[in-house]
Amino acid sequence: MYSGGHGFYFEGAPEVPEKAVEEEEEAHTLPCREVCVGVCDGVCKCVWGHETLTVPVSRLSSSAMSSALARLLFYPTLAYNVAAERLTSRRWFDRVDETVILGALPFRSMTKQLVETENVRGVITMNEMYETKYFCNSAEEWRAVGVEQLRLSTVDLTGVPSLENLHRGVEFALQHRQKGTSVYVHCKAGRSRSATLAAAYLIRLHCWTPEEACQKLASVRPHILVRSAQLEMLRKYYQQVCGESR
Repeated sequence: MYSGGHGFYFEGAPEVPEKAVEEEEEAHTLPCREVCVGVCDGVCKCVWGHETLTVPVSRLSSSAMSSALARLLFYPTLAYNVAAERLTSRRWFDRVDETVILGALPFRSMTKQLVETENVRGVITMNEMYETKYFCNSAEEWRAVGVEQLRLSTVDLTGVPSLENLHRGVEFALQHRQKGTSVYVHCKAGRSRSATLAAAYLIRLHCWTPEEACQKLASVRPHILVRSAQLEMLRKYYQQVCGESR
């Protein structure tokens, strides 16, 4: 179930048109968010519109390389997360308060438990599409069981949720709080991307500092890992929503 790859092909492909390379260098990024689908011998195979092209790694933006690395490590790290949950004290998800549940990928097999036992009526997905395509409910499948999904795609490993997405996710959670229903906030492991969003929710709700919010999360889910760049984004969020009140 957790083996196999997605989109990693290294066979030959046409060279990138010189004009396209010039445009990429000028913009410092490739036009497709999930452009790099594999790296081999210093060459990245990319999807450029409807064409498949090869691009030297040295000519890729750092965001494209981060996306490629996240794809490369997705299945090994997912397998590790599954093993850690089965062999250690780690739980797949933990309830933060009466509204928010922070967790790892919500596999389809978990749907009944989340809806009937945990009263989940909203799901905030911090993953990119390829991460949830095979294992998790689609937006349509969630709707069929009465659950609303909000996707705030953020690159794994190095990604930082934008301020706009933090605001969107928190507002979504607060709407469900008013209804008395629960929201499942997740990424792949429920450690970094989703923990950043859950911390923003606590900041907005209690006007806690980012450090206080992360301490609360660590008390209920000890293996969270909010990285320095994510913490800095939380500080910006804190200044926007609480800066004048403390």
